Amino acid sequence: MSNENTYVQQIQYDNKDLNLELLRSLTLTRSVNALAPFLVIRFLNPHNILLEDVNLREMEELSIRFMDSTSDDDAEIMKAVICDIKQDANNANILVLECMEKSAYYLSQKDTRIFFKESVPVILKALSPDLKIESGDFPAHQTYNLSNRRRFSLIAQMAREMGAVVFIQSGTLVFKTKEELFKSNHIADYEYQNPGAVYQIKQPELLNRNYSQREEKRSYIGWHIEKGLLISTRNKEFPTQMVNCDEVGKLDNLSKTLEPSVSFITLGEGKLKVGSPLKLTWHTGIAERPLDESYPNRVLIGDLVIHTEYKFTCTVGGYI
Repeated sequence: MSNENTYVQQIQYDNKDLNLELLRSLTLTRSVNALAPFLVIRFLNPHNILLEDVNLREMEELSIRFMDSTSDDDAEIMKAVICDIKQDANNANILVLECMEKSAYYLSQKDTRIFFKESVPVILKALSPDLKIESGDFPAHQTYNLSNRRRFSLIAQMAREMGAVVFIQSGTLVFKTKEELFKSNHIADYEYQNPGAVYQIKQPELLNRNYSQREEKRSYIGWHIEKGLLISTRNKEFPTQMVNCDEVGKLDNLSKTLEPSVSFITLGEGKLKVGSPLKLTWHTGIAERPLDESYPNRVLIGDLVIHTEYKFTCTVGGYI
């Protein structure tokens, strides 16, 4: 396992390598059902060389090569758009670049178009032409109207109404149900309070207790021009909420969401991918109760924050 700042192998701007000795930190955030990946890079900027000599500019592109030397995976090349350049608030010698993965940036732009009885893969490909599409099994004919909205807003709407999870991973737009994702084999076994474990959990925090208090469940209702009032068959015991939806199936799907369950920090590991299952074991160190069953034993990686500074670390948000 790698614990040094070796995950970032190369950063190019205008087809020229940037000096990685100037790199102070890089934080890459990936998440399900959000417009990500999002990237924050902090460079040492002596004598303002990055702006005056290298000529870094907003809306230009970076090419970043990631590779974990302990993983069997190939290197990942990310094209990122520089959305904002600013000085660090606490250190004028540090230049901060806020970037968005190129295809995610494209999805953040507004568009207007109508899809009439099209399949999910066709709609997704039309909205994200530069990405590969990995779609689950959904009803074949879908009708959607994108009217001067961000492209991703329509994809997020489709995901909610079809009970799907959507995210960008290594040049692929994944659109699948959580049941489909959970069917995959877990990619690693992480353990808490076991010094001999290969993959160790540090600083865990249960999230679902706070989530249940913050996010009140709803029973959704909609309206059909011919059928009239439509009522979801799920969560009938909860307060109702009117939404712009004319199919009972889609109303039911609105409550089929991934819920955050636990977060933890671990040493950096290149095999960690958003949307992948993890097996978790929670040791207590107590002979009478060796395992803590209040924590989940299997989660999907819903949030992943990769940070390289003095060490290469990952903060994992596990969802159920």
